[in-house]
Amino acid sequence: MNLKKFLSISLLAALIVGAAVFAFPAGTVAAQSPTPQPQDPQTRINLVNIRLQMMLRLEKATLNRMTRRFDRLDQLITRVETLVDRAKENGKDVAALEAALTEFKAKESEARGVLDSVSSLLEVHPGFDDNGKVTDRETARTTLEDGHAQFQEIRSIMGDSLKNLQEAVKAWREANPPEATPSS
Repeated sequence: MNLKKFLSISLLAALIVGAAVFAFPAGTVAAQSPTPQPQDPQTRINLVNIRLQMMLRLEKATLNRMTRRFDRLDQLITRVETLVDRAKENGKDVAALEAALTEFKAKESEARGVLDSVSSLLEVHPGFDDNGKVTDRETARTTLEDGHAQFQEIRSIMGDSLKNLQEAVKAWREANPPEATPSS
């Protein structure tokens, strides 16, 4: 047998053995059971506590955002009141604008009361310690649910009143465009 034929047969045999090793591994394989295995109870409790702590941080961040929005609403009310006062001085009809502003102020005042309530709740944060760690899981859960419900209440109170005020201002400005000043 010549060397060329011997090397080609040896190479072919090595490829077949290599393919067989990869196709049929010798190790044992354990299949996963069809039902998930229960985790260690303490691990589950720790995960729940971590989630509750994270939710408290999120609720506090939501409170900060809403507080900033209410501060901007005060600026909006001031600007619209200034607009109404100037328009009255110029003898323009501002009845629709005043009605929308009055409705908005009433809704904003009501929602601010709820915001103060949720602020107090999250400041005390029952079920959590001063560092935001869970001390009582059920109380912490109730605190977060109450806070979330109060944020939803604020959103439902404000509802369309901001949109209505913005539309009233826009409609008033379209009906009363600024007068062009003559150039000299």
